[in-house]
Amino acid sequence: MAWIWRARAARERGLHALQITYACHAGLLKCKEAGRGLLVDGESLEANLEAVRALPRRWAYATNAARRYGLTRSQLYRAVAAGLVRTIEAETEYGRAALLVALDDVEAHLDEIRAMPRYTEEERRRRREHARRYRLRRRLAFLCPRCGREVRPLVGSEAFEAAYRGELSPEEARRLVVIAHYRHAHTDYDAARLDVDRWLEPGDVKQFGSFKGLIEAYYERVDDMDPEEREEWIDEIRRLKNLAAERARRHYNEIAVKMAQEDGLLPRSAPAEQASTQPS
Repeated sequence: MAWIWRARAARERGLHALQITYACHAGLLKCKEAGRGLLVDGESLEANLEAVRALPRRWAYATNAARRYGLTRSQLYRAVAAGLVRTIEAETEYGRAALLVALDDVEAHLDEIRAMPRYTEEERRRRREHARRYRLRRRLAFLCPRCGREVRPLVGSEAFEAAYRGELSPEEARRLVVIAHYRHAHTDYDAARLDVDRWLEPGDVKQFGSFKGLIEAYYERVDDMDPEEREEWIDEIRRLKNLAAERARRHYNEIAVKMAQEDGLLPRSAPAEQASTQPS
């Protein structure tokens, strides 16, 4: 049994390499993987050469084929499931799983494939949801005069999600998006909020004098703590960090509101309290 590299076998016999690949997957040829290459048994290739030559020479990724012929992936996958289109499992250049489809098969059954439903019910639902979210995101967008560009809610914006769920009006959600943008983009909030001690009062940290002192005391004692005591310390650290974060947010919300009012994006009566539900 003589093994030949797929590329050499295809070149010497006037075949396309994917014809050999498909023939291996279909069981027409004896093949084996060798590293990142494919070895073909020369005897089985000679015995089935005409059958291999009759296989499709033109292949494309399913996504590209769907775009080329004005199909949806759902239609193409239905055609594959119906046995109308032959396929080869492959990988993209980025190592992701992909599906190659025979273009000859697609063209031979094109009218039949185009008559198939373009989307599944789940795909229709997702498309409707995407369109609704897109329209809302556009509605909450605004032109920031300081950035000189359109600003839309960030991915993960709680104000956007609350508006999408109907818990906030679009007007209220847009106000929160404006304030959150100004707070993050036009103040030093993102750096200042990390200074926990700046936002705590002496009574918050009691005998430790500062949050830093509390952390130092924790690490000095942690090895001698039982699990319950350790959890109590961790809960207190979390509580103080959350308290500091909330105070920082409120402080910078007031600044952000004033800046947005100066720029004409918020009315002068806009309150700063609870001004953002967008993640900080």
